[in-house]
Amino acid sequence: MDNKTNFSLEGKVALVTGASYGIGFAIAKAMAGAGATIVFNDIKQELVDKGIAAYKEEGITAHGYVCDVTDEEAVNAMVAKIEEEVGVIDVLVNNAGIIKRIPMIEMSAKADLAQKPYVLDVNMKYDAKDAVDLTDTASVSIPILQEQRCETGDAEVMPSDITVGGQTNIMFDVYNTGKTTLYNVWVKFEGDSITGGDSFLGTIASGATGSVDAMVTGAAATMDDGKIKAMISYENESGVVTTIEKELELFVSEEMMEDFSDPAFGMEGEMGMEELEGSGGAEKFILPVVLVVIVLIAAAVVFLRIRKKKKKEQEEMEEDLKALKETEKEAEKADDWANKW
Repeated sequence: MDNKTNFSLEGKVALVTGASYGIGFAIAKAMAGAGATIVFNDIKQELVDKGIAAYKEEGITAHGYVCDVTDEEAVNAMVAKIEEEVGVIDVLVNNAGIIKRIPMIEMSAKADLAQKPYVLDVNMKYDAKDAVDLTDTASVSIPILQEQRCETGDAEVMPSDITVGGQTNIMFDVYNTGKTTLYNVWVKFEGDSITGGDSFLGTIASGATGSVDAMVTGAAATMDDGKIKAMISYENESGVVTTIEKELELFVSEEMMEDFSDPAFGMEGEMGMEELEGSGGAEKFILPVVLVVIVLIAAAVVFLRIRKKKKKEQEEMEEDLKALKETEKEAEKADDWANKW
């Protein structure tokens, strides 16, 4: 149907804002069909050019201008230019608009909340066409996510000096100090002078402790300050990996070889038994061996005592964490009771 039959805009100038495409374009096209001269604007020149091309395809000669309708000075300047180049505006369609999304309600979660969805009841009061003071309740499920937190205890490196090919024992604890579980906990050691020691601790629940007890092997002599790293990684429920570093100190040296080229030794590097027996050398040889054995036994005893002491401290810490967790649960129950009353 020809729009001019029932509705005519012959000789009229119609400004349709934001009419490069979409609803504005459809409105302007209909007005052009009724005989109006179309003027439109858009925020970018490239959109204006596309709009003019689209009108041309429809057989419409349109006038396009770049203008931001949120800028009053720019709008006044555009209107003045339209009146100068096209004519006085007879019809205005405020099609262009802006959208700003803002939260209706802002909430923050308590630091001690467990990680889980919480149901929030929203009580509403409103008026309708045929009634007033109507009420209703809507329930909304809000997931609460807690940040993962991980700390480590003091490390024991025994011995702290080894030779290439030798081993040392590294022990420390990993504490889950957050409100959510640590998944797939790995501890891997990095350093130019070492190899091995990778340890899988698995899952560490909130408030629990994982213990690292690893053997690291010397691979090359230390050429720096003796610093090595324990890389501790863990995942959240979505599989996102977080890695933290723990710096340790370990020195690795080249193995020293004994020089048995003394003339007192035989061709095979062994002292003749006759010389040992004749000079009391057997006693001199046995005494250092006995001293070495005694030192090794003492070192083993000290090592076992340290491990026993560490185990006891760990058990005490786990008991403290357990008690703290129970206290937090009682506090949550008290808060719930208080909220009810």
